[in-house]
Amino acid sequence: MNMAFYLNFNTGLLIRVSLVRAQVEEPNTKSLTAMWGFFIFSAKHYTMRSLNTVLLYYKNSQMIFDHISNASRYVALHPLFSQVFEFIKNANLSALANGKHAIIGDEVFVIVARANGRTREDVQLECHRKYIDIQLVLSGTDEMGWKPLNGCHQPVDAYNASADIQFFYDAPDAWISTPANTFCLFFPEDAHAPLVSDQMIHKAVFKIAVNASAK
Repeated sequence: MNMAFYLNFNTGLLIRVSLVRAQVEEPNTKSLTAMWGFFIFSAKHYTMRSLNTVLLYYKNSQMIFDHISNASRYVALHPLFSQVFEFIKNANLSALANGKHAIIGDEVFVIVARANGRTREDVQLECHRKYIDIQLVLSGTDEMGWKPLNGCHQPVDAYNASADIQFFYDAPDAWISTPANTFCLFFPEDAHAPLVSDQMIHKAVFKIAVNASAK
């Protein structure tokens, strides 16, 4: 059976959930849980946990959060995604040392990190222009903030081309609780704030050049 539910919010948020048990937590309220159903709330900031595909929509923008077992759904989004997901399937990611590991030169590489989580107040939204991020959590839970870039109006400083990064003071529109073996996919239009947790996080961040072609 293949089922999908669409949750339409007064705030303009829309979430599609396919074959999942999803949990949404609103600040200072009890958790709302649904199995093969849907729930409606008006809070703009929330945390979501899912065992399958979730697309977050906010004012015509969206980002992807999914379990790595569903990676094949996304190979058509970029010419090199198939090679990235094949690497994830075959490599022993847990054994990789911290730091940068080349996959296809500078066009595709992975940065492995083992780090203590930070608080929401300690992180800033960031964006990239040259690279797409596939942020895969290997252990722990990374509660990543997200906001569409076109909604970010408070830059910390100018875009740093050499580091391919820009930071913002804006607050995230959503917090996505991302446990082990799930990932968030951030395109250049997705501002994100990773490494939020009360525990150690072990993750692999795959960087894919936006303008790279199939090899």
